[in-house]
Amino acid sequence: MTDSDRQSGDGPDTSQTDEPQMITIQFKPAGDTWRRMQFEPRADDAGWLRFDEEWTGCRWRPVGSDIVTDLQWTLENSKE
Repeated sequence: MTDSDRQSGDGPDTSQTDEPQMITIQFKPAGDTWRRMQFEPRADDAGWLRFDEEWTGCRWRPVGSDIVTDLQWTLENSKE
């Protein structure tokens, strides 16, 4: 079912894929404004597009982009 096929009252699509549609990391360096990096898979399956943005106080302002050929991520939840 695509979004255009979805009728009012249907829930969100919860199907899982091997890779996420987008990875977003937001962080605030000491003494600086909020920053955001987003990684979006390229349409040609040749890596990812990386977008760098900074928070202006009312919107995200683009500050750069890049093509990333390989991306690995780890989410650790350690209580040492």
